[in-house]
Amino acid sequence: MRRNNQGQTAFDLRVIILSHLILAVIIVIFPGRSVSAVELISDYTIQIQPKARILGSMTGNLLVYRRPHITMYNGHGKQVFSRKLKNNIKPTLSPNGEYLGLITYADRSPTDLKTVKLEMFDNRGKFKWKLDKPAANAFHITDHGSFFGIEGVQGIPPTRVHVYDNYGDRRNILVFKNYQGLLASPSGAKFIIDQGANGLIVHDSLGEEMAVLPAAEKFLFDKDERYIGTFSGRIFRLYQDEKEVVAIRSDDIQIKAMALDVAGDLVILMGEKHFGGYGLTTRHLKWDYTLSEKDRFFTSLDISPDSHRFACGVDVNLGNSVPKEKRHIEGYIYLFSTNGRNLGRHKEKYSLWGVGFPKGVFSSSGESLIVQTREKIEKLRLK
Repeated sequence: MRRNNQGQTAFDLRVIILSHLILAVIIVIFPGRSVSAVELISDYTIQIQPKARILGSMTGNLLVYRRPHITMYNGHGKQVFSRKLKNNIKPTLSPNGEYLGLITYADRSPTDLKTVKLEMFDNRGKFKWKLDKPAANAFHITDHGSFFGIEGVQGIPPTRVHVYDNYGDRRNILVFKNYQGLLASPSGAKFIIDQGANGLIVHDSLGEEMAVLPAAEKFLFDKDERYIGTFSGRIFRLYQDEKEVVAIRSDDIQIKAMALDVAGDLVILMGEKHFGGYGLTTRHLKWDYTLSEKDRFFTSLDISPDSHRFACGVDVNLGNSVPKEKRHIEGYIYLFSTNGRNLGRHKEKYSLWGVGFPKGVFSSSGESLIVQTREKIEKLRLK
């Protein structure tokens, strides 16, 4: 009797092992198929006017701007307040909504190069300080409260970048002959100046030069600000402490968007109709996805805060069989796990010409997606 029990136990163990092996093979062979689908449920819809845009999120509230109005909605889609700004005032928000800046221009047009003042508010709307006659016409604010003032016009030399701390005191003035843009890390500990063909200059928070990296078409910071990812000439490069540690070749000639998650050993490179997920350790393609439907292209890319999922916006062109103004009136939000499994999609329809929409980003909690088209904002809860 004891021998039979041992035999049965060994048999059961073999069955369990075989089952796990079969499951592993299925996952390897069919990595793109959804194992655990996610339902996207609409929590609310906010109708907006054309040219309105999401400025950002402040402590869970959504800030929407359409000149000259700035409107805030809470997490349930209810309007908290709406304020009409003067025509010569333009708002700007830090990446994660910790600070709001109001720029007052000398002229009614916010594209004028002369500024009168910059007022800074925290994420509760509390006034922090005012800077009179700042020597800049555009500003980039960090979540730490420090900021950068751009004096000049992109591509027209010289351009001066004024580096300020979170008290509004100027730390440095940098001069560039070929200024093409600025990207600051969320905390403001580092920032990158794009000089076009002359490369990328990495600076610390005081404006001191740390390194010069090769020119790139796309570049971004990882959550861990030690890492910078760049893409140029079909090559993705990862820099750790401004030293190149990874180089990955992509089949796509042009990349529309990138998403980087060093902790998750992943970079996503997205072209017009195709994206691929590459392992930073192996430097090989882990999975990819191509839009098979005719005349569709990706419009946005975002990774969830917990690094478990990513979302893609997809625009649909209905083709020449319909009038031009009716060709771009629908799109999709696709949801994937970061191991490449398709978890589901949500269809968006709109009456206004919407080429380049919809665009979707995760909420700060990662439990929902905020989707924008030309005429509405929709919150999709992940279930």
